[in-house]
Amino acid sequence: MGLNSTTPKPGRTALEKLAALVLAHRFAVVVAWAVLAVAGVTYGSGLYDGLSNGGFAVRGSDSEQAVKIIARDFQFGGTSRLFAVLEYPDALRLASRGAPSPAAARRSAAARAAFERAGLTASHVLLEQPDVVHVDGPAPSGDRRVAVLQAFLRLREAEAQRRVPAIRATLRRALAPYAHAEVVGRIAVFQRYSAVARSDLRRAEKISFPVILAMLLVAFLSAIAAGIPLLLAATALAVTYGALELLAHAMTLSVFVTNTASILALGLSIDFSLFVVARFREEIATGRETADAVRAVMTTTGRSILLSGVTVAASLLTLTFVGVKAFTSMAIGASLATAIATAVALTLLPAILGLLGPNIDRLSLRRLAARVADGRFWMRLGDAIVTRPRVWLGASLLVMLVLAFPIHSMHVDVRTLSTLPRDDPMRQTYDRVAGSFEPGAFSPIEVLTRGRSSGAEALILGDPGVSSVPNIVPSRTGWWHWRVVPSSLPDTAETEATVERLREGAAALPSRVIVGGQTAEALDLRSRIGARAPWVVLVTCLIGAAVLMYGLRSVVVPVKAMLTTLLSTAATLGVLILLDPGGGPTGGLAFFVPLFLFATVFGLSVDYEVFLLSRVREAHLRGHSDDDAVRIGLAKSGRSITVAGLILAVVFLSLATSPLVPFQQLGLGLAIAVLLDVTVVRCVMVPAALVLLGEWNWWVPRGASIRVGRRGRQPTR
Repeated sequence: MGLNSTTPKPGRTALEKLAALVLAHRFAVVVAWAVLAVAGVTYGSGLYDGLSNGGFAVRGSDSEQAVKIIARDFQFGGTSRLFAVLEYPDALRLASRGAPSPAAARRSAAARAAFERAGLTASHVLLEQPDVVHVDGPAPSGDRRVAVLQAFLRLREAEAQRRVPAIRATLRRALAPYAHAEVVGRIAVFQRYSAVARSDLRRAEKISFPVILAMLLVAFLSAIAAGIPLLLAATALAVTYGALELLAHAMTLSVFVTNTASILALGLSIDFSLFVVARFREEIATGRETADAVRAVMTTTGRSILLSGVTVAASLLTLTFVGVKAFTSMAIGASLATAIATAVALTLLPAILGLLGPNIDRLSLRRLAARVADGRFWMRLGDAIVTRPRVWLGASLLVMLVLAFPIHSMHVDVRTLSTLPRDDPMRQTYDRVAGSFEPGAFSPIEVLTRGRSSGAEALILGDPGVSSVPNIVPSRTGWWHWRVVPSSLPDTAETEATVERLREGAAALPSRVIVGGQTAEALDLRSRIGARAPWVVLVTCLIGAAVLMYGLRSVVVPVKAMLTTLLSTAATLGVLILLDPGGGPTGGLAFFVPLFLFATVFGLSVDYEVFLLSRVREAHLRGHSDDDAVRIGLAKSGRSITVAGLILAVVFLSLATSPLVPFQQLGLGLAIAVLLDVTVVRCVMVPAALVLLGEWNWWVPRGASIRVGRRGRQPTR
């Protein structure tokens, strides 16, 4: 075995040709991206109005079959359902407390009349709404404090969610003298997600941009150099808005897509531009002409950006293997944002650098910048790692394993109401009326039986988790619909246990019984995630290994990178489980967080791996020893990687300020992952492993098609 290499063929690479094209038309490139950004902001301004939620149904599952049968054979032709909750300010006067005085009796009678008038008014208002085909109720609570109406819409959930604000506003205007109205239920909760997510993104931008600018000023000590990454981030963000709006017309987008995709576009564009600007200043400092410096940056850092962008996008696309629409929309949206950030870094950024040239260092503290950029700290760290690589590798490995230990207790939740903050108006409505109705009244278990089965009836009524069965409705096709109200909220382990018991009992019955509903859908989704997660991890690792194998011309390095990246992801999830941000009733992570976090962290880890190892490989190809190559690579890239990681962590932490539990978990998890990766993993563990492996880092099988840039020594045992 040996280090197989050939000399690269002369001629310009694709990135060199792209650099030449961009430099030749630099003004046109800048204008084109400016037009795209303006169009994106204008066209994407209504993005959240067209969003919906849902897409959690697992194809072929009982919960999906229940939805289809109910939509086809029941609900008076309606496919979506919402609840209108009416609360009465004089409700306390309706309760009889002994013999009332004449005045109290008159007040009680007036309040009772208002109670009935409000219910009838609400029913008429709902029936007048477009696409509402039937209204049940009003059904008063036992204490006569609250009334509930059930409205059926001839719309799918995605379209029905957009109607919720108008229905709520109309009800409140009509009932203002008599009662307070709130629209609740699954559809209303999903619509509320969209409203909260919109304010979240605005808050994230307000928090992250000033902090990032301050960090860039400290990093570059130049106003112009610090402003370029923010300019690119704003451009990528604006174009992403427009692209997501276009995508929303082609497929149903989950509300979670917009914030995650936008944050990725913001973070990655800053990340990429920071590396490019740092390398460009380095090239200019050596005396290169502007055009030569841009070409050099594109063939080195630009190549790393291309490999990183492809890896991040491909990693995110593996989420489509889950086979659930919500994951598919998140994967496509986030991959689209990654592609835009990569395109901006490879076209707009070189054009701006071509226009600025050496002026990029105007308005800078040059002497201080030169001292900061000399890499002394990183050279000292490199010396320490090279001197005692086993100690550094062992210590970093121990830290990561300890942090990863809690992952054995990880589980996921599919939440609805408990995702909203406790001070949200809709959740407060649920809390206020909780004592007036059964806990599961607004999220029933939907049981379908073929005929009115006595066995199914005994199973349902005999289950300890069932509170009542208010409706049993037959259809002309032979199906019977049992609306089963559980004695606990839908987001709890108690309701999940009830659904599982009903399903186990139904499997033993001779006639067909289908158990569906919100909680059943959550169980089916969780089961699908558990079954498909190993395939997502496997395919993602194969993609990452292939990209690194091609980009770094090595077999050993990609294998090491996969192992360290998996360890980094496990440690992140372990820390996240310990912190338990926004822990819900069962204390689990939101359903999409572990896999989305894995795919994103994997891509970002490979991103930093490429930037570090590219510098190490450059030094190796120039003839430096393996130990010196590690020192030089760490000195050249360590500062940029750390600054980029800190900035990216700020972007992700701004997402964690969301009141929505999934965003809290995802934002905090991504920030933890990046900080661990750019400190413990990329700056300690990977360099120590490189030192220990030595020449084996660049080994490829003899006769393999992978080429390296120079003939190296044959590794010795």
